[in-house]
Amino acid sequence: MNYKVFISFVLAALMLCSCKNSKPEAAQNADAQSEVTGSADSPETKITAEMAFEGVNNYCHEKFDWTITEENPDIMYVTMGEETDSAYQVVFRSYTGSLTHFYVDKLTGKTRMVTKVPNLGVEEADGTIDLHDYLGKVSSSDKEASTTNESLTGHFVSDDDGSSLTISAREDGRYSIVISLFRLTHLDDGVGGDAEGGIDFTATDANGEPIGGRITFADDTATLTFIHSSWSLIEEGAKWEFKRK
Repeated sequence: MNYKVFISFVLAALMLCSCKNSKPEAAQNADAQSEVTGSADSPETKITAEMAFEGVNNYCHEKFDWTITEENPDIMYVTMGEETDSAYQVVFRSYTGSLTHFYVDKLTGKTRMVTKVPNLGVEEADGTIDLHDYLGKVSSSDKEASTTNESLTGHFVSDDDGSSLTISAREDGRYSIVISLFRLTHLDDGVGGDAEGGIDFTATDANGEPIGGRITFADDTATLTFIHSSWSLIEEGAKWEFKRK
C-alpha cells in the first residue's frame, strides 16, 4: 500500500471518530446527571397516609350513596388499614357488609381495589384508580359541611370520668383529633374528614396499629364510636359520649 494513501486513510478514520464524539461537554454532563437522578419529568413521591385517606374517602363519597348513614352512621365508613413499605391500605365498608380494600402505592398514587365479602368468602379485584384524581376534591355534602365546620370543633369532656375529646380545624380542611380516655389511652395523632353525620377519623393505638371510627354530634354532645380496632382494650363498637365545654 502506498505510504501516503495509508496516512490519508488513518486521518480520515480519526476525523470520523472525532465527529461521533463531538457532543458538547455540557450535554454529556447533563446526560450523566439524568442517569443518576432520573428524568426531570418524573413525578416526585410524596404520598402520605393523610393523602391516601383523603383520596379514598373522596372517591367513596363520590361513587356511593351515603343517605342510609343519616339513620345509622356506623353502617358505612372509611378507615385506615395496615401499612406496608410500599403501600397504604384504606378500607371502605358498605352498608351491605362488603369491604373494599384500597391499596395505595406510595410512589405513584396508583390504587388497586379488592372487594371482599367475609361472610361469603368472596374476594375479587375491582379495578384501579389514580389517587391524584380524588385529592383536593369537594363533594356536595362536603360543601354543605364546610359551612358548619366551626360547629364540629371544640373541646368535649365526659361527665362520667373526665375523658376528653378535642377537635380542631387544619389548614387542609380536615380535623386534628386528640382523644384522652381515662386510665385507658391517649391518642394525639388523629386526623379526620367530613362524613355524613359527623367526622370519620384514624389514629394510632398504643401498639402502633391504626385505629379509627366516627364522631357524631347532637346539640352539645359528641359521640365517639370506634369502628376499626385491633387493640384488645378498645373493642370495635365501643362508644364514649362527651359534652362541649
